[in-house]
Amino acid sequence: MIFCLPGLLILVAAGLLRIRQSWLLGATLTGILLLVAPWLADHFLHDPTGLHGPQATRLIRALDGAGLTEKDVKIVLLQHPDGKNALLSKQVDAWAGLDPYMAQAELESGATLFYRNPDANTYGVLNVRQEFAEDHPELVERVLAVYEKARKYAIDHPDELKQALVKAAKLSDAVAQKQLGERTDLSDPVIGPKQRESILAAGKVLQKGGLIPADQSVESAVDGLIDPQYIQHVVKKLASL
Repeated sequence: MIFCLPGLLILVAAGLLRIRQSWLLGATLTGILLLVAPWLADHFLHDPTGLHGPQATRLIRALDGAGLTEKDVKIVLLQHPDGKNALLSKQVDAWAGLDPYMAQAELESGATLFYRNPDANTYGVLNVRQEFAEDHPELVERVLAVYEKARKYAIDHPDELKQALVKAAKLSDAVAQKQLGERTDLSDPVIGPKQRESILAAGKVLQKGGLIPADQSVESAVDGLIDPQYIQHVVKKLASL
């Protein structure tokens, strides 16, 4: 199940026009200091260093699209709150961030967003071990039903959702509105071809960089990870109520 399409991989700089221009022109960014969070590994890659977790994978895809690799920049690993502070204190040149921290930096500190590609997201999804799902499908669907009800409620009550985020994360209304209104997509809970292609593209760029063996089929790995039958059944069941 997809629980959201978040605003991940937002590259932001604190007044660095040179970086923005170079990026857009596809020129070399050798030596630029980029900050990214050390998240857990992406869907099919075990990487205890955290260097190639979902956020870093999207960064590598962005670099690849500009004809660059991670070797052309110096990547620093910090968690997002620390990343925002490092950017604003000019300890780094750019930051691969996410909301609400990015929205805070942009709205409250004048940081400039210079790259965002929602199609490069690998989405926020729920995972379960295959053995558990086969042995306890009713429990899997029970969890999915709770998420699906919450997703629909959030769509139907945007103001209540925003205020809940404001209270829980101690955000301003403006920051919460930018995060939810502009950079969060709750429209579709079912994993389909679009999500498969995004995950596949992430795997391909990792394979290109030598992180996935050349003889391993990324397509087979991705297809083995995706099973929409449970959420499809839940959506159909809830629609009939």
